[in-house]
Amino acid sequence: MCILKTKTVFGAILLFISAGMGLGASAWYAAPNATAGNGSKTNPWPLFVALTRTNIQPGDTLYLRNGTYVGPGFVSTLSGTSNNPVTVRSNPGEWAKLTDGTEGVLQTTMDNVSTGWQNIVITGLESLNVMPPIFVGEENLYVGSVTSKTNFSVIRGWGATSITNHAIGDRVVLHATYLNDLGNYVHWQDFEIVGTATNRVLTGSNWMGGGFNMGAQNQGTKLINLVIHNTGHPGIGAALQVHDVDSYEINGCLVFGTGVYYSWNGNQVVGSGMYLENQGKDAIVKNCILFRNFTSNAKFFGEGGDVHNQRFLTNISFLGGLNPMQISSGSKPSSNTWMNGNIMMGTPSLSYVSVSNQFQYFINNTVVNGSFGVTETYNSVYTNNTAFTRTNIYGAGGDPFNYQTHLIARTNLNMMWDYNTYYIGTNSSPYDFYFACLDVTNTHNSQGGGYQVFGHDIPAEIGFSWLDWSATNSITGGFDTHSTYQEGWPTNYLKVSVQQYDYDSNRWNIAVVSTSAQTNTTIALSDYGFATGDGYQLVDAQNWPAVVASGKYASGTISLPLNLTNVSAIPGVTHFTNEHTNVKNPGLFNAFVLRRIPRPTPPTGLAVVPASQLAQQ
Repeated sequence: MCILKTKTVFGAILLFISAGMGLGASAWYAAPNATAGNGSKTNPWPLFVALTRTNIQPGDTLYLRNGTYVGPGFVSTLSGTSNNPVTVRSNPGEWAKLTDGTEGVLQTTMDNVSTGWQNIVITGLESLNVMPPIFVGEENLYVGSVTSKTNFSVIRGWGATSITNHAIGDRVVLHATYLNDLGNYVHWQDFEIVGTATNRVLTGSNWMGGGFNMGAQNQGTKLINLVIHNTGHPGIGAALQVHDVDSYEINGCLVFGTGVYYSWNGNQVVGSGMYLENQGKDAIVKNCILFRNFTSNAKFFGEGGDVHNQRFLTNISFLGGLNPMQISSGSKPSSNTWMNGNIMMGTPSLSYVSVSNQFQYFINNTVVNGSFGVTETYNSVYTNNTAFTRTNIYGAGGDPFNYQTHLIARTNLNMMWDYNTYYIGTNSSPYDFYFACLDVTNTHNSQGGGYQVFGHDIPAEIGFSWLDWSATNSITGGFDTHSTYQEGWPTNYLKVSVQQYDYDSNRWNIAVVSTSAQTNTTIALSDYGFATGDGYQLVDAQNWPAVVASGKYASGTISLPLNLTNVSAIPGVTHFTNEHTNVKNPGLFNAFVLRRIPRPTPPTGLAVVPASQLAQQ
């Protein structure tokens, strides 16, 4: 009999420690059912406690054990450094969920008279580190201070809710962001934030908080491979970031189903998958899949905030309310903003009401059932994009692709708008392009402005086309000199985009755009590093986390189904039908997540030792 035995046990252990954790780094643990603990794997902390522990140092990792952590109102004060961030993630091979459900019990009788600040007692919320606004019944109480974890100083009737009588024993419900990050240089990775409320109308106790919030004090925050869905507004939020060293990065996240209604404000709907501001160093949203959020999938935006140095890169975005992605400002000029390599269904918003915007780059994007246009922007680039306009996008006389400025003359625009591909729906307006600037205007119709036409006969009242509008412009040839234009969509267009994750080499996002109504297409896994014996799983992003195909890779290709119709549930009232893109547009737009499960690697450094020699070892 022979037994395998390592030659250098001590060396192997030392190698594992240095490669897996980093010298000097520590591993800590939190668990859903923990009540006290010391942070070890066998005696973990509750999450509310773990997120404020000062002994979690730069370079350390807090592992979240498998299960559901009930909030909302988790607040983190953890901080790392630029070279040694703190990491918070699911324990490898496990999956953590942060959700809502924590409630308190009122211990003070309250009448329906408001007398300014009132002191009340609430039990059951002692584990919270920062107290958010709360509801008792339909009444919102603004919390000014908390002492001894049970004594609250509150203002009644907050948010225009009615002041009513409440009795001892009444239920207290939180209004809170699910996870609020108050630290710096923390990497949040591989876990889920999910809301469970079945009513999205804000009549009081059904308020839903946002998913993840970064405050203006944050620096170097990274959200990596998170799944955030069915929360309030927004799924991910970032207040104005001003840091010149490191802003934030959101990479590989899946965000859907965020949104609520304000019932006391005309049933106004709000719900952005991401709502982000920045004026510091580059803020990045990359490799994310965003869909069916109530008003927009993702926006770099601020009514009064700054929109600078912000980048949407290689994301998949579709069915996002008003627009799949927005990058614009309300009152301040935006600058150095990018949308590159994204695949989206719907029209992105590249401008709002701010003026004198510049250095915007809209490059190599695919737009399905949409268009693109910009207002009051100069010194910018719009090139190598492919767009399939939807039919009747603005009705008769509409303007699917457009540039407008009322402040800048055409000789001062300094625009690069070329090498694009346009497929114009057969029922769209006869005017497919719209241009107006300080010294080029027309008022030949009730809407005003000057229509410039590309690919059509030029109406007499216009006199020149989109192609030659800028004969005297500093950009030789004007807009779209080298672009292509086609009436009607092609019947055989197929684009399969496979994008590997930055922080997980065993995961890819896949987007498929097809105009042939085909039911499947294929990819070769060997093109992405799969070896014989590796396992694979294919998840339909619209029905996360359902696996729609799996197996062991041998050779050849695997099929990507383009006729799926099942979708993940979005509980509560929505202003849209929660249905798969294949229902109304068979095969046109699909998104998948591909996972590789590598075959086990045989151990090295082993020797065969006869059993008779074991006693001598």
